[in-house]
Amino acid sequence: MPSEKNIFLIDANVILRYLLRDDEELYARAEKVLNEVMEGRAKVLILESVIAEVVYVLQKIYNVSRKEISEILGELIKLKSVKVHNKGQVLEALEI
Repeated sequence: MPSEKNIFLIDANVILRYLLRDDEELYARAEKVLNEVMEGRAKVLILESVIAEVVYVLQKIYNVSRKEISEILGELIKLKSVKVHNKGQVLEALEI
């Protein structure tokens, strides 16, 4: 497991490119990062503002349902290798 000082900050574009797969080059780069996170080989910090931006873009631009957004982002945020300040409150907000 990576040490606490090796936490990377990711932005909305990484998450969006991975979920939307609308640009193959950017998707491949995002996939590499997120696979490392899912396998526990890398740790990331996702800011609350980034989560809000992802929700907004998915809902307003791509017409993804609230339920699907909640499920997908909830799974990501619950990963041990993902740090989110106020994680419990963010997960609760996604459920609402």
